[in-house]
Amino acid sequence: MMQAPRNVAILPYVRTIKDITINGFTLWPNTSGNWISKIGKDYTPLTTAYVDQRGKPVGASASILSRDNGQSATLAELRDVVVSLSSIAWLQRTRAADSWVFESWPLLDQQDPDPYFVRIGKFSRTIGTPSTSRVYPSPYTYPIQFGPEIPQPVLDYFDAELKKPKESSIITSLSHFHRARFETPFFSLPIDDIETLWSGFEAYFHFPFPLPPATSRNQHMLDSFKNELKNEPLRQEFWGGLEKWIDATYLARCKHTHGSEVPDVDLLLHPYDADLLHLGLTLAGALIRLRAMSGNDYIRFDTVERLNHLFIVRSTIDAVATRLKADRKSLYPGDGTLSQTDFSELRQLLQDLVAFQTVHPGYRNSKLIADARKKLGLVLSAWAEELTKNPPQSVNVEYLSGVREIIKEGSAAKKSNDEIDKEIALHLVNSELYYPGSFIESGNADIEKLKMGGAIPFWLVVDAFIHLEELYIGYELR
Repeated sequence: MMQAPRNVAILPYVRTIKDITINGFTLWPNTSGNWISKIGKDYTPLTTAYVDQRGKPVGASASILSRDNGQSATLAELRDVVVSLSSIAWLQRTRAADSWVFESWPLLDQQDPDPYFVRIGKFSRTIGTPSTSRVYPSPYTYPIQFGPEIPQPVLDYFDAELKKPKESSIITSLSHFHRARFETPFFSLPIDDIETLWSGFEAYFHFPFPLPPATSRNQHMLDSFKNELKNEPLRQEFWGGLEKWIDATYLARCKHTHGSEVPDVDLLLHPYDADLLHLGLTLAGALIRLRAMSGNDYIRFDTVERLNHLFIVRSTIDAVATRLKADRKSLYPGDGTLSQTDFSELRQLLQDLVAFQTVHPGYRNSKLIADARKKLGLVLSAWAEELTKNPPQSVNVEYLSGVREIIKEGSAAKKSNDEIDKEIALHLVNSELYYPGSFIESGNADIEKLKMGGAIPFWLVVDAFIHLEELYIGYELR
């Protein structure tokens, strides 16, 4: 049993299955056995004050954070560990930080069946009991599971950052990014988060203060990004978009800091129609991921691809829609062929389209997207019918017939094109036909027959169709 600490932190909406140790602290499941083995006394009655949306105590779904050496931990020390763990979860694609709310308790020796606890605020202390002081989650707070599959190099990286002096670590920047990642709009507006985000990048790059003479903050930010990413194969479109993002974000931040009105339109980056905060958090996550997982070539490649696609979303969507304006037969006459001889442009556009991680908000109910989706759907339907009639060797075409059946039944029922395309997209998602492995039955599968014109794989057409449907309806289907 470790030496009992004088205080702990409870994270009521973070569940961990096993102990996670970092920088002399351990995050562990809230069970009676753990309390007795680690603390020497069962304090689970205290945790019944924290309830879920239905009013039921969180129980073992909560986690406890305690110091291993028995000494007290300051609120700042607990906060640094929590934001580090939250950042690890962020790298695992859980961006919102609301679930990482926590409170620090002094552990008091008492025998009361309804034990009291001391809640320490910034301005006052209050005493409550589990039966009188229920804590409910906000509408934006939901339970999450953290771990257990955290790559050891990632845990080691954040452990090392916590051990460094603040002036040489990224912990302060993580704290800024953590606050900007809260979904809850009660305490900060997007413009407040823009201000916090900018401070996060200044802390991440350790801006000197004061800056050297004749050096602008936005130019220093751009130079810092270039130095950080100098070895990565990034497109020119990324660097052009990044410079525009820095200038727009810094201008919005300065206006807000100095008391000027910042209209909502100034929180979008033009001509990309992308949200400054979303872009900034994506950039921050990519920088942290590249450092924390520097030895993982796959993660590096994936992260660089995300950055390369960050500022080409709108131009790519528009280019795909324009390219698909042609008649279906001019794109796909049949028999797995294309009418054009150069497939590289269309293939690259579709590859860029399916690489986007989120749904762009500017295309919901767009006729441009509806027309492009319809055209790609016609190509998909005609091709699926031919593959069903003449299945290639060792290729599974079981679910392809479903596409024609949905169209036939939808037409008979006089459903709209939107309804039919939605059903097709859901069928493709549920059948995972956007995944190459869904087709291959053995090592000698005739994959070339699944490539339109020998260049564009069937699963890429499926993936692109699903993405167009997601753009049109405004949310992700998978």
